[in-house]
Amino acid sequence: MICVVGPTCTGKGRTAVELASLFGGPGTAAIVSCDSAKVYRGMDVGTCKMPVAARRGVEWFMLDVADPTESYSAGRYAAEATEAIGDIWTSGRTPILAGGTGLYFRALVDGICDAPPGDPETRRELLARAAAGADLHAELAAVDPAAAERLEPADTKRVVRALEVYLATGVPMSEHQKITEPAVLPNELSVFGLDMGRDVLAKRIEERTKRIIEAGLEDEVRRLLDAGVDPASPALQAIGYRQTVGYINGEYGPEEWERLIDRDTRRFAKRQRTWWRADERVVWLDAEIGPGPNAEVILDTVTV
Repeated sequence: MICVVGPTCTGKGRTAVELASLFGGPGTAAIVSCDSAKVYRGMDVGTCKMPVAARRGVEWFMLDVADPTESYSAGRYAAEATEAIGDIWTSGRTPILAGGTGLYFRALVDGICDAPPGDPETRRELLARAAAGADLHAELAAVDPAAAERLEPADTKRVVRALEVYLATGVPMSEHQKITEPAVLPNELSVFGLDMGRDVLAKRIEERTKRIIEAGLEDEVRRLLDAGVDPASPALQAIGYRQTVGYINGEYGPEEWERLIDRDTRRFAKRQRTWWRADERVVWLDAEIGPGPNAEVILDTVTV
């Protein structure tokens, strides 16, 4: 299986489409998304889902597989993506994994830790306390120092998840992570990472932020809220959506709304870079040369 990973805004999806085309197109390859926000239906603008016309007929899996009202997990992703990859292999095509959600990738190819499923009520309470100014990272440090050391205080989603696990089981998340359910995929992977200079990526993120706002991010979030999606749901904690909920609620004006999305996306890209750079399987490519040339490099590498 070929994997195209790395920070946001580096062209992973477009590179995967170019690679599938080099393989021979829709009949010879299919793409499996590895993105924790793109699994949700109705979340298209803020996640920058590739338009169908741009996919060149190549089939994509693991897009739009859950309602935003659901609490989707890495374990569910691993199970469903494994099934999708099996279907691709059975049909005689090559699976190309494309995305930057490191936890989903790890669950799929390395196995997932023995942690309990999330509890929506506990998560809602923790998120509300975080919004009110509670120092959840300090609370986590008191009960799970190993997890707190690994997580940044600004990484609210994972801090909340670690606290949620401790409150549900009385056992620190770091201990659960020592017990891993094995992955069912073979270990024969070719993993390629796309990255670029920090200043160049920052500029891309700035342009992306403006683009999704102009494309109707506010309207998309309003539709989700009108459909009954809880503002505290995991889906609406995704970058771009969380800040838009705050804007709609009048917590800040349009300039601050844009600034927060841009800032938090850059911080997210930094965390992604740290995550993927720690994975020794990744062969790094320069995203600045473009999806087409990088797809050619990948093809040359895997067919040697």
